[in-house]
Amino acid sequence: MIGAEQFAEEIRRAGLEPPPTIEPGRLHRFSSNGKPGDDGGWCKLFEDCTGGVFGDWRSGLSEVWQAKRERPFSPEEKAAFRAKCEEERRQRKAEEERRQKDAAAKTVAVWGEAEPAREDHPYVKRKQVKPVSTLREIPAEQLANTLGYSPKSRGEPLTGRVLVAPVKVGDKVSTAELIDTNGRKTAIYGGQKAGGYWAAQRLPEDLETLLIGEGVATALSAKEASGHPAVAALSCGNLEAVAKEMRGRYPRAKIVVLADLGNGQEDAESAARAVDGFLALPDPGEDRPEGLLATSTTWPVYVALRASWRPWRRRPRLARRDRIHRCRFGASSDPETPGIRAHPRTAGGGPWRSGECAR
Repeated sequence: MIGAEQFAEEIRRAGLEPPPTIEPGRLHRFSSNGKPGDDGGWCKLFEDCTGGVFGDWRSGLSEVWQAKRERPFSPEEKAAFRAKCEEERRQRKAEEERRQKDAAAKTVAVWGEAEPAREDHPYVKRKQVKPVSTLREIPAEQLANTLGYSPKSRGEPLTGRVLVAPVKVGDKVSTAELIDTNGRKTAIYGGQKAGGYWAAQRLPEDLETLLIGEGVATALSAKEASGHPAVAALSCGNLEAVAKEMRGRYPRAKIVVLADLGNGQEDAESAARAVDGFLALPDPGEDRPEGLLATSTTWPVYVALRASWRPWRRRPRLARRDRIHRCRFGASSDPETPGIRAHPRTAGGGPWRSGECAR
């Protein structure tokens, strides 16, 4: 079917992998993140194959596609096509709002039944971080009963003691990140995650420095090491949206985006640039302590094994705003100014291996 093939190709151009078969007139759900069991993507090809709509619940993507044909559309046909697209959009929006409302209600219910996370939780111990008041835990069986389904990660159900990290969009709870004993992660079904964040503490009305990491353990590690408030974007693709949200909330704050090496590093750089912030990368350097591998790429590993952090440094601001500044991130050695701080680069210094700071 030519129409279905063209429609599928348009979905691919948008960065999504369409379902193997697209039946006209039927709403299809498919994975938008490559994980089995995910159904964040959606699409519907009109029965006459003249067009279709598709999108992604997770990112908020919503697109319209119109098939190519030899003769142009008449005014009546254009009006009918626009009406059909508008009706499909209305239905998708109503369904999305229903799903998000249901997910938020279930998140509140789960949070109410959960207990404060304990230090002996296997995931917390493995990451060598301390639980905080914004993190709770609940047995997997009780979680499934409350949700009405057994949450899964890559097709495997969560087991043991499940950590609950409530996700907020703005100031409203939207869903929750769920992490089981083995470190498997998922979120409460249907909730909005685009632009959502988990805070490692209650966010104050004002602050001087804010750290933004990808995961829960990253935020906890950086908060413990620096003493500064931290939030987790919960995915590298969500870093920029969260950074912009925090910039709107704290226009004068120094925002530091914590990037993992390799996958997601470019997203972290874009996020730092977008808010005129800083970017920091974990780098033990050549004098890394014993047990810290050169391939260690995440903040929890770096913070847990390193005895002391080097000062965070940056070069003087460049005239061009699209240039990147290299920097170091770490705890200040000055007891009068705890936490991270900036120092001008000294003359004749070595290579700036520790990170890039977008200003």
